[in-house]
Amino acid sequence: MYGIGPIGFQHCSACGARWRCLLPKDPPPRRISLRAAALAGAAVLALAAGVAAYATTRTGNGPQLAAAAHGAHSDGSGDARPAPARTRYVQIVGPLNAARTKLRLFLDSAPPITPRAELDRRVAAFAVAARRADARLDRARWPAPAERAVQELIAADRKVTADLEGGVANLNQPGFGNEIAADGDALRTAGGRVRAALGLAAAPTLPDPRFPDI
Repeated sequence: MYGIGPIGFQHCSACGARWRCLLPKDPPPRRISLRAAALAGAAVLALAAGVAAYATTRTGNGPQLAAAAHGAHSDGSGDARPAPARTRYVQIVGPLNAARTKLRLFLDSAPPITPRAELDRRVAAFAVAARRADARLDRARWPAPAERAVQELIAADRKVTADLEGGVANLNQPGFGNEIAADGDALRTAGGRVRAALGLAAAPTLPDPRFPDI
C-alpha cells in the first residue's frame, strides 16, 4: 500500500519507514513488420480485384460472356455462325488461292515455245496445293448450311485440277480453253456459296476468270 508523500518517495507516519515506489512502465507498442504489412496489403488488393471481377460478370453483359466462354461469336450484326469455321476456311483456301495465282501468272507470261515438261512441272506443284486444300476441306467439320456447298467446291476444284493436269499445253486452244473457263466459273460459283454460308465476303474478282479465288 502507498504511504504519505509524493509518488516515488513515500514514508510511514507510524514507524518512519521510507521507501521509493517505482511505477511500472507500459510495454512498448508492438510494431508490425514491413513484410507483414506488404503481405496484408497485397491480400487486400487481390480481394478487391476479385470482388470487382465478380461484379462485372453479374452485369448486363452476362449472356455475352457466357457465349464467349462456349466459343460463340457475334460480329455485331446478329450473325451467330461460329467464327472458327470462317477462320478455318480462310486458312485452308489461302495457300490454294496463292498457288492458283502463281500458276496463272506463270501461264500468262510463258512464251508459246515453253517446254511441255516445264508446264507440267508447274501444274504438278499447283496440284499438290489443291489436293492438300481439298483434303482439309473434306476432313473439317462445317456448319450445316455450308456442308453441301463445301462438297460442291471440292468437286469443282478437283475437276479443274484434273483438267489442267491432263492438257495444260492446250490451254490456249479454243476447245480446251473453253472447258477450263467453264471449270473456273463453276469453281467461283461454288466458292461464293461457301463464303455466303459461312458469312464471309465474296472473293475478289480476278482478271482471268479461269483461275478464280475461292
